[in-house]
Amino acid sequence: MNHKTTTLTTPHPARFQVRASVAVLLAACVFPLLIHGIPPYQGIPIGAILLPMFYVPLIALFFFRLHVAFIAAALSPVINFLLTGNPQWEIVAILSFELIIFVGIAYKLLQIRGVRWIAAPLAYLLTKVVSSTALWLIPLLPENPPVNFFLTSVRNGFIGILLLGLLTLVLVWYRQSQRLFR
Repeated sequence: MNHKTTTLTTPHPARFQVRASVAVLLAACVFPLLIHGIPPYQGIPIGAILLPMFYVPLIALFFFRLHVAFIAAALSPVINFLLTGNPQWEIVAILSFELIIFVGIAYKLLQIRGVRWIAAPLAYLLTKVVSSTALWLIPLLPENPPVNFFLTSVRNGFIGILLLGLLTLVLVWYRQSQRLFR
């Protein structure tokens, strides 16, 4: 199977992008806090429905170097926990792990021309497969078996998955209109 691959071009490839890393990390912390301020819907936290933790790292993949998205992915759940005490520490570890995996998978999928339009939803689903598998090896949520964790995440996050897809479509269209994909 021969897939035509491309790469994302990034502004200022020689710079570490410290300011961008700090700004993206700040956005990755603040945005989910705003979303989590919305009351739950039918007992389900709005964050589990809209998946706000995934948006900022995805956007960072389009506009900055890869490490900027990884920094936001790895640190934003931890910083949110340290500032608010929520969610539980086990969930923080899982979220950080998932966001790191999501960024890596999304980055690779965005390089494949025929797949880039659905990269984020596909990356989310593949991330959930990886994290559910990891939960079999390290049972951080013994009251929630890995299969239930996967199914509940996908069912509750269906709207968020669609929003990730919409965001991906807009970002890919923008990058292509600016000729920022090679």
